[in-house]
Amino acid sequence: MRLPQFAAALSLITIAHAWPWPRAAENVARAVEGSFEGVFRRQNNGQATATATNTNTAATTNAPTNTATGHSISILGSGATGTAKVSNSSATTAYDPRDAPGGISMVTPGRFEPTKYYKAGDWFHFAWNYTSVQATPTAINIVAACSANQQTYTLAANMSYQPTGEIYWDTGAYQTSAGVQLLTNQYTLSVWDASQQATAAAKAGYLAGGSYIFGVYQPQANTPLADFKCPTCSGASNLEIMTWKALGGMAIITILTFTGFVTNFNVL
Repeated sequence: MRLPQFAAALSLITIAHAWPWPRAAENVARAVEGSFEGVFRRQNNGQATATATNTNTAATTNAPTNTATGHSISILGSGATGTAKVSNSSATTAYDPRDAPGGISMVTPGRFEPTKYYKAGDWFHFAWNYTSVQATPTAINIVAACSANQQTYTLAANMSYQPTGEIYWDTGAYQTSAGVQLLTNQYTLSVWDASQQATAAAKAGYLAGGSYIFGVYQPQANTPLADFKCPTCSGASNLEIMTWKALGGMAIITILTFTGFVTNFNVL
């Protein structure tokens, strides 16, 4: 080996020993490791996203639904703060509590007419519209009640609901077959949802026992004019007698007072 070649080889060996090979290898290893970690992290994120997507999809598509009974579950909100609410066609719907309960507005007799009195034995006709009813009933009950004899008269039970309600009551047929006769008194007509109790608390949007007060009187047998006696027109009433007595007493007192005045003062 020639001297120039030996010097060149010696220089290369010195440079090789002086070059920081381990640090470069460490950096290369770290770079490779970082690349693998990035790949694995992206894969893991992709799997987590896919898992979350699958979970949400399953939660959405597997929500229990019972089409036979009308039950369904709706998920409100998201995650742990979500609220599960059961919607049931037969369940009670809550309306705004500021809304008024349902009632009735009379058509026959008119709502602005004075209290109507029906003669027992005739046909009674009632018609009404509904007010503030949001939960439409399937059927209604109609009764008339009298507080004087504590009797309730069922006019209709489970009658189909119509926007305008109407009922005819044949009291003549009723009185021929009923043991309790109608009294001459006031009665209350009540209409309420057949699915509710008559005494159920009023709720916003629900028919809450609308009512109407009417009167019933029993007709009296005709009396011949010759046999008719008027209790107030056959003679003077007590008020008239007392009036005449008062006038007579005042006249006597006036005469005596005037006579005494004339006698004592010699006016005449």
